[in-house]
Amino acid sequence: MIKSDTAQLFNIKFKKVKKGSNKKKISVKKIKNKKNNNKNKHLRKYSTSSNSYSLEPQFITGFADAESSFSVSIYKNTKMKIGWVIQPAFSIGLHIKDLNILLNIKSFFNNTGRIKIDKKNNKVYFVVTLIKDLNNIIIPHFLKFPLLTLKRADFILFCSIIEIINNKEHLNIAGFYKILNLKYNLNKGLKSKLIKLLKDSNYFSEIARPTFKLPDIIPLQWISGLVSGDGSFFVFIGKNVKYKTGYRVDPSFSIGLHDREQAIITLLAKQFNCGSINVSNGAVYYTVRDLNSLTNIIIPFFNNNPIFGIKSLDFADFCKMISLIKNKEHLTESGLKQIININNDINQRRGL
Repeated sequence: MIKSDTAQLFNIKFKKVKKGSNKKKISVKKIKNKKNNNKNKHLRKYSTSSNSYSLEPQFITGFADAESSFSVSIYKNTKMKIGWVIQPAFSIGLHIKDLNILLNIKSFFNNTGRIKIDKKNNKVYFVVTLIKDLNNIIIPHFLKFPLLTLKRADFILFCSIIEIINNKEHLNIAGFYKILNLKYNLNKGLKSKLIKLLKDSNYFSEIARPTFKLPDIIPLQWISGLVSGDGSFFVFIGKNVKYKTGYRVDPSFSIGLHDREQAIITLLAKQFNCGSINVSNGAVYYTVRDLNSLTNIIIPFFNNNPIFGIKSLDFADFCKMISLIKNKEHLTESGLKQIININNDINQRRGL
C-alpha cells in the first residue's frame, strides 16, 4: 500500500520530516488504539456505574416488557429485486443516564448487537439487527422466558416475519406482502403509504393479533425487571396546615402501563396483596401508598429481588425517606428538609 492510501485509510496527516530529524514515525497501531480508547472513554462518560453485574433471565424479560421494541423497518431500495428492504430489529432505548444497564444487557446477550448513543437527545440504544443473532440469541431467550405484557403478541408476529426471512420468502412479492400483513398488526403498524400499497394489492388479509394466557404466579425477577423500567418511587410533599411543619408527606410506589395491560397489573396487585388499581389518561396504574405495606411488603421484596439501573438509586433514596417517615422525623423541620432534599434528586430530576 502506498503512503497516500495509508493516510486515507487511517485518517493520518503525514508531515515532511527534514533529514536528520529526531522525530519518530507515526505508529498506525497506536492511532488505532487511541481511537478505541477514545471510544471507551466516550462510553464511560455516560455510565452511571463502572460495575458490571449478572442479570437473571427473568429480569431481562421483565425489563424488555417495560422498555424494548420488536420492530421491522421497510424502505425502498432499487437495487433489490422487489424494490424493498426488510430490516427487523430488537432494541431497547433509554435515557443516557442508564447506559450502564444497557452495557450489562448487551453482555447478557453474548455481546451481540451494538450500543448507539444519541448525545443530542440524551438517549442510548441497544440494537440487534443481524438475522443470525436474532435467530440464535434473542428469539430463543424470549421463547424460554416469555414476555407477559401484550408485547408478547408483537414478539409472536415478529417471529413470524423472521421465519419468512429465514425461508428467503421476503425476496419475492408474495413474501413481501406476507410481511406487510403481519407488520400491519405489529406495535406501530405500517406507514400510510405502505397501508395503501397493501390494501390496493390482492394480498391484503386480516390477521388477528395473537393471544396468550398469563401464568398464575409472576416470576419475582420479572417484577424487578419491569419495575427497573416502568416503576416509580416517589414522595408527595404538599402544604397542609394540620401538620406542625405545615406540610404533609405521602410516599408511594407505582407501576404504570398502557391501559390495555390491566390483566398483568391486576395479577401484580393480587400477588403483592396490597395497593390499588386505577385507570387514567390511557394508562393503568398499580399504586401502593400505605406505609405499612411499603415497609413490610414492597421494600423487602426489592431488597430480595434487586432493581438495577438508575432506578436502583431512586429505590435507595426512597428507602431513606421511608426510614425518616417511620421514625416520625418528617414531622420535624429538620427531617422534612432532609426528605425534600432527597426527593428533589430522584426519578427524572436525577442528574447525570
